[in-house]
Amino acid sequence: MQRIDASMLATHQLPVLFKENWLQKKVQEIQSVLVTFAHNAGDVDHICSEDDILALCRDREFFSAAKLLIDGVSIYRSSSTYGEYQLSPLMWAVEQSQLELMIVLMAMGERVNVFDSEGLHCPLSLACACGFDEVFNLLLLHPDIDVNVQGWAELEEADIRAFLDENTHQSMLPAMRLCRPEYVPVMQFLRVDTETTYGEDGHTLMVVACLNNDYQTMNQLLALGANINPSFDNGESGPNLLSWVLYQYNSYPNEKNLLRVKWFGRLTKILDEESWDNGLLAHEIIASDGISQEFGVLALKNLIAENNEQIEQLKYELECESTQHFLANGQESNKLVDVSLLDDLVRVSKVRFLPHISDIRFSRQGSEFAEFAVYTYENRFPASFKVQLSELQKHSAFDTPLAYCTSFQTLYWFFMAPTIVFEVIASFAQIQCIELFERDMFYTQM
Repeated sequence: MQRIDASMLATHQLPVLFKENWLQKKVQEIQSVLVTFAHNAGDVDHICSEDDILALCRDREFFSAAKLLIDGVSIYRSSSTYGEYQLSPLMWAVEQSQLELMIVLMAMGERVNVFDSEGLHCPLSLACACGFDEVFNLLLLHPDIDVNVQGWAELEEADIRAFLDENTHQSMLPAMRLCRPEYVPVMQFLRVDTETTYGEDGHTLMVVACLNNDYQTMNQLLALGANINPSFDNGESGPNLLSWVLYQYNSYPNEKNLLRVKWFGRLTKILDEESWDNGLLAHEIIASDGISQEFGVLALKNLIAENNEQIEQLKYELECESTQHFLANGQESNKLVDVSLLDDLVRVSKVRFLPHISDIRFSRQGSEFAEFAVYTYENRFPASFKVQLSELQKHSAFDTPLAYCTSFQTLYWFFMAPTIVFEVIASFAQIQCIELFERDMFYTQM
C-alpha cells in the first residue's frame, strides 16, 4: 500500500482531493486485494494488545492490524466522568493517527459515523477533539460522513481548554471547526446544516458561537445563510438570541457584551432595508438609551421626541393627501371582479332560494354600473342585469360615492349590506316575472 504522508491531507489540498474522488479510489484499490488477504489470513488465536497492533502498523501490515481490531481485540478507555467505554476499530485508528489503517478499515466496511459505547464520540468528533488536522480531513473525504455531530469533553478537559484560552466548542463540534476560513473552499462538498441543534439546550451553531464570542464563526455562518436570530431562551432574557444579547449588555454594559451588540448592529446595514429581520434588529437594538448613545443615535431620538407633535401633524397631512389621490384615481382600478353572493345571502340573510337556483353573482362594470347575474341549472333565465351605482347609493348609508370606490371596496360594502342586495335581486325578479325565492320567504322579506 502506498505510504500516505500527512502533507497529502493538508487542508489546502482538500478541494483537489474532493474533485478527484481520491478516497473512493483508494478504498476501491484496497478492496480489490482484500479477497486475497482474507484467503491467506489465519484466525486470531491469541489476545493481542494495542502495542501489538501498533507494531503491525509500523511494519506496514495494515490488513493484519485491521483484522485484529475487527475480529480479535476490544479497545477500552477509562474516564473519570463516564467510566469505562469501548472504542470502535476506526475510532482507535483515529486516536492513534494511523491514516493507512483508517483507509483499510473503511475498505473493510467500518462505518464512519458510529459512536463509542457511551455515545461520547464518533470518529470525526474524536479527530476534532484530538486536533489531528490530517485525520479530520481524511474523514471529511468519505462520501457518507456526517459533519453535524457532537462530541462530549471530560469536565477536566473542558476546564483545561478554558484555562489555555482554547475554544472547547470548536473541538467538540466538527461543523463549527469547518467554519474556519481555511475550510471555505470545501464547503460546497460538505453538508453543513446551520440549523442543527446541539446539546441538552438545543443550541444552533449561531447561538454556540455567540455565547463563545466567536465572531469569525458567526460571520461564516452568516455567509452560509444561517438564521441570525434563532430561538434562545435561557430563562431570563428570551425568546431569541438578539434579546439575550441586549439583556446581557443592559445588565452588564462592558466591552465584551457591547461587541455582541455591535455585531448585530452592523447587520442593519447589510440586510435588505425592507426585510422583517432588518426592522426587528434596528428596533430592538436602539430600544436601550445606553445602546443608542453608544451608536450615536440618542441625540436623534431626543430630537424626534421634542418634535413629535409636528411630526404627527405632517404624517396626518400626508395621509390625507394620499387618500384624496387614491379616491381621484379610484376609477382606474375598477376592473371587472366577479364574486358569488349566494352563500352569503343564504347563510347570513337566511334567504331561501328555489332549488333550481345555482348561483347569484356580482361584478363591477366600470365606474357607473354594477352587474348582477342569476344562474340556474337549466340556464333558462336572463343572464344578467345592470344597476347604476348612483341608484344603489340612494339605498345605502355609505358616505363615499360608490363610483370612487375600488371593486374590492364595493364588494366589501355589498357583503356588509345583504338586505340591499336582496332587495335589488327581488326587484329584478318581480320585473322579469321570475320566481327565485320560496313564496313565504319572498313575501316576508318584501
